[in-house]
Amino acid sequence: MTTYNKLACLNAIQFLRNLDHCLVSVTAMQTVTKPFSVSVAPQKHYENPRDPHGLTLNHHAEGVHKDRHGYYAMGLAAESLASALCDKLSITYESKMGRGFQLRTCCDALERFVNVAGE
Repeated sequence: MTTYNKLACLNAIQFLRNLDHCLVSVTAMQTVTKPFSVSVAPQKHYENPRDPHGLTLNHHAEGVHKDRHGYYAMGLAAESLASALCDKLSITYESKMGRGFQLRTCCDALERFVNVAGE
């Protein structure tokens, strides 16, 4: 069985919890996944500021690019990263409606996993 640094994992989970409703950059994704010794592939996300729930990007920020379709950034939504991390670690979690609820549910499941694995 894989052993985990409990403190590093709990810090990563708390970091992820604080990214509620955020697009997590590739660098931040690595910060979250490294303590668990897994990797999760980022995806390309285009901005859509005219949609009330759409993504808005700072066009001058590091990691923001432009192609013929518009401005985009690589990464994952926080709840998608949390779900992917649970899936990679074979952790079951309850499916929820809403990004914030899903993120909290997955982070709670990750914390239970770390607390059991760290004993």
